[in-house]
Amino acid sequence: MRYYSPISFQRIRSEMPRHRLATHDFEDILLCSIAVFDGLLPSLHDEIVLSLLFIACWFHSLAKLKMHTGVTLMALTTITTMFGRQMRRFKYETCDIIPTFELNREVSART
Repeated sequence: MRYYSPISFQRIRSEMPRHRLATHDFEDILLCSIAVFDGLLPSLHDEIVLSLLFIACWFHSLAKLKMHTGVTLMALTTITTMFGRQMRRFKYETCDIIPTFELNREVSART
């Protein structure tokens, strides 16, 4: 895992319940997750997950613009298509291969 300066990322408040997070909190989680997932999975799946996270960050940065031009709208259309393709690739090449399980607390929270 790569190491980053402690001032590189804003601290994520862990004491706040997930349903109370603001938009900028989700953005911080998305940005920090790239460093966390780097090298966590086998190389093919690692590349898929890191690409997906990067495209999600890119999509988010374009989507949160307050004023769009023709160029940014074209870029947003392109990145939306790339995001959909990468999500499908992740589903078929990674999700179906790596076994995952829900924790007991996740199951109980869902029911």
